Amino acid sequence: MHKTGLLILLFLLTGCEVMAEHWRQLSTTMKIVNSDSSQKIEQCSEQPQSNLDPNNIKLITLTAVNTKESGQIRQGKYLAYQFAAQAGQQLNYRTEDNLCIWIYAPDRQLIKTKDLPQTGQYTMVFTALKGATTFDIKMNITSGGGTQTQPLQPLPPFAKSSTPTPTLSPSISPEVNPPTERVTFDPGTTGKTLTGNIKVAEKRQYKLECAAGQKMSLEVQQGTVDINILDPKGQIIGTIKNSKNWQGELPADGDYLIEVSASNTADFKVNVNVAPL
Repeated sequence: MHKTGLLILLFLLTGCEVMAEHWRQLSTTMKIVNSDSSQKIEQCSEQPQSNLDPNNIKLITLTAVNTKESGQIRQGKYLAYQFAAQAGQQLNYRTEDNLCIWIYAPDRQLIKTKDLPQTGQYTMVFTALKGATTFDIKMNITSGGGTQTQPLQPLPPFAKSSTPTPTLSPSISPEVNPPTERVTFDPGTTGKTLTGNIKVAEKRQYKLECAAGQKMSLEVQQGTVDINILDPKGQIIGTIKNSKNWQGELPADGDYLIEVSASNTADFKVNVNVAPL
């Protein structure tokens, strides 16, 4: 009797071990993940799931030189950068943070490659993949087929869109910017104060002719604005962001461009001074 009971107990123990191993193998094959597991696979949606607030759109200028943007974003909240590009150029960007990113062409169509098909204003929309995150992202634009000294790899996915109209605010338009204003100094002076009111998704441009070797300085006297200074070749040689001042020596003769943008509507006053040679 004792021998029979021992055999039954041994059979039950062996059978449990076999069943446990079978379930472990089956779970591995099926990739079963508990709903509360941190390993649960997260995926970006094919396109943004709600409209984009115009207050969360920032105008930037992209060139072959890397531009870095930083901030904070939460899942389901959307931020956007708008930039001008030419057909045939390539958009490159890199980030180490978990972001969902969508790129819209000037005709509001979602694109999935880094090759830009049209000339106009592009919109990069992004959100956090999960929760909230502080992000850094580097971006540049290069000529199609060109080489880069610091290549940036696009972060997948560029989502496919099954609908022809993305959920962007209709108020976004590349034609909202006023024409470029030519800046001249009054006789006997070396500077001028630029004033105005700037709205979200708007960019003010001021052009002034300078000579190589002159020193330019800018001071933001009123308003919270971002400023890019571009040389005659269109390369950014200076920026004002989270600061009030910039100064530098100009590298060449020609027209220099001062671009003013803002993340919120603001009255601004910027003093520009160019010292004589």
